[in-house]
Amino acid sequence: MTDYFNHDLFIFDLDDTLINTRESYHLAQIEAVKKTFPHLKPNELDACIPDLKWFCKLFGSGNPGKYFSAFLKNRPTLFQNSQENINALLEIYNQQFWSLLTCFKNAHSFLHHLKQIGKIVAIASNGIVASQQKKLNTTGLNSYFSNDLCFISGDFDSSLKKPSPFLIQQACQQTGIPPEHTIFFGNIVSDMVAGKLAGATTVYFGLSEIDLSILPDMANPDMIWEKWPEVDMGKRPV
Repeated sequence: MTDYFNHDLFIFDLDDTLINTRESYHLAQIEAVKKTFPHLKPNELDACIPDLKWFCKLFGSGNPGKYFSAFLKNRPTLFQNSQENINALLEIYNQQFWSLLTCFKNAHSFLHHLKQIGKIVAIASNGIVASQQKKLNTTGLNSYFSNDLCFISGDFDSSLKKPSPFLIQQACQQTGIPPEHTIFFGNIVSDMVAGKLAGATTVYFGLSEIDLSILPDMANPDMIWEKWPEVDMGKRPV
């Protein structure tokens, strides 16, 4: 990994960057279907889960009522599309999601190391404020990020969410650290565009799901990290 110690401000996206949100809600969805419809055979469950993931992506992970309803209507021979079933799915899903929500490996130790060596850390996340704050609290990330350095799009006009650079610019202004001394970590192209527009160094976290080589320069990250590095508290990460 390229040396990043010349940066003073480290800004992080939240979902699928620090927190393994996608895996958590996919596992929660599976548990919800299994427990709501215990008669399902394993092969029937395996066959319908790709449909559920597709509807989740279409409607957005924040709209489980909508994607569960579409999922049930798409499989009328397996499921009764009743409000009772939708309510049961939602109740189990919400319970499972928050119990399964975890950070990526080494995320905590990486943040701890940054704090130990005097770096400033901030959050720049799209989303509903209450939900994002609950994720921070549930995963213990709130111990690293002060409230005044958590910039969540739900606090502002919808036009200011990423790929707008606004959230990153707010972090720079709040800390007094210029963009050229700032590094921003995200997991999707809109994150990279936001970081580049703000003038920060950008890091694409995770395994890329798109061909970065075909994107405009503004969407290409300065670095790609597939995982958070293991940190020896007495040494720089490798």
